Amino acid sequence: MLFSPVPPTAAEAARLHRYRLLLIALVAGAHALADAVLGLDLPWAMLALVLGGWLLLGQAARALRLATLLQFGLDLVLLTVVFATTGGFGNPLVSLYLLPLALGATLLRRRLAWMLTGLAIGMATLLIVVWTPAAVGLHTAHAAQHPHALSGGLGYASHLVGMWLSFVAAAGLLVHFTGAMAVVLRRRERELAAAREQTLRDRQVLALGALAAGAAHELGTPLATIAVLARELELDHAGDAALAADLATLRTQVEHCKHAISSLLAAAGQARVEAAGTQALDVWLETLLARWQTLRPAVPVQLQLAAGASPSILTDDTLAQSLVSLLNNAADVSPAGIGLRADWEGGGLRLAVLDDGPGLPARAGEPHWTGKLHGRGLGIFLARAAIERLGGELRYTLRPEGGTCAEIRLPNAALAVNPT
Repeated sequence: MLFSPVPPTAAEAARLHRYRLLLIALVAGAHALADAVLGLDLPWAMLALVLGGWLLLGQAARALRLATLLQFGLDLVLLTVVFATTGGFGNPLVSLYLLPLALGATLLRRRLAWMLTGLAIGMATLLIVVWTPAAVGLHTAHAAQHPHALSGGLGYASHLVGMWLSFVAAAGLLVHFTGAMAVVLRRRERELAAAREQTLRDRQVLALGALAAGAAHELGTPLATIAVLARELELDHAGDAALAADLATLRTQVEHCKHAISSLLAAAGQARVEAAGTQALDVWLETLLARWQTLRPAVPVQLQLAAGASPSILTDDTLAQSLVSLLNNAADVSPAGIGLRADWEGGGLRLAVLDDGPGLPARAGEPHWTGKLHGRGLGIFLARAAIERLGGELRYTLRPEGGTCAEIRLPNAALAVNPT
């Protein structure tokens, strides 16, 4: 980015080069006009050398992709060289110092913009101290030849000091207010980008929800058929204990699937029901884990509850589904056992799913990305969308002892927490 201290991209460097060409053309054109109208007899050989060198250095800066701050600093230094050959700080074009400052305040971070302002003030001061005394001497000689002149050398020096003070005030105010507006605009751009991303994610979730509701409706009949056949096989093979146990497990799994489909169809297209029942946190978690263990009986899970109050929370099916999805992911990479920790931090609920797996890459959570051989890449994506809908956040961190911590943070308002 242009407001970063790192080198600009090729497109950004091209925009900076166009600005520099405009500035050089403005300086050359203004001096040519002044020479033609006022007959100032300017040192054109020196000016041509400086402006040509400025153009070449600008092209080199573009090719080398120098940082934006360095390019603006180069422009200020070369402007100073131009003014030093054409009257010092008394040159009316000295106000062009403000152009790099305005752009710098817009494109650079505020600390860097103030560094650029300090350089501009230093260059202006150098013009007054080093290159302006000759002009003051000329005004002094003019006053000696014309005693009735309104201003002599001392008056001209005072005029330059006043110009310098005005320049310092203008530069400071320009950088302060332009920088403040740039910060606000960049913040708004980030917020708009986040809003667009959230809208896109919501549309994807809505589309997935519609597809899921349709699939749930279609799966109802096959699951009912499987349940009936499993029950008939149990009755037909009642004497086979091993087969009966397997069929009982099959029917349990089918009932779990039917329950999940019923919940999905009931929730499809509906907002969260605030009048839903409440449950103590420990009871809710133990019930959820018991149901999850029927699906993953081979993976032990350790529940850790923070000591102290056990709040009563508003149960939410989407949160339960998100937590089950995180538990499944953890169990896939850590079949020897996983952990679930619940506690309170700053008045909010914190749920952490712990595993001993290799960790997740930065792309985890993007739609349709998966690290599994037969995965669909929707588990974490949907879990994050559901948690953010409740006003919370989901983030992954690496554990110091190895493995991953999937952490859900929810404010009290999200679950209507009422500590008891």
